[in-house]
Amino acid sequence: GQDLHWEVERDASSRQDGGEGEDGATWQSSLRLRFGALGEVAARVVLAGDQLHIRLDAPDAGIKGLLDAHQARLAQALEAAGTPLSTLAIHDVARTGEADDGQG
Repeated sequence: GQDLHWEVERDASSRQDGGEGEDGATWQSSLRLRFGALGEVAARVVLAGDQLHIRLDAPDAGIKGLLDAHQARLAQALEAAGTPLSTLAIHDVARTGEADDGQG
């Protein structure tokens, strides 16, 4: 098995705006996955209405390059599943030191 840490939450501001319907809701999910070949990859997924935004934090430039090379495949798979990707940002946390801590 693979190590996994996963958090899912509904954005508090979408609950306070009085919107009971799910269409305008904002959901955020943070996961940390550890793969043998990739190392630890963090993902932050935000679904705001029908807009899907994903941020991936790669452990180094080599893994970032590999993820960059396959981002079109991810976009195509999401499109085929009926959830088109609005944005995908892939970061090399070893270079930038900007790992997503899941807090925003």
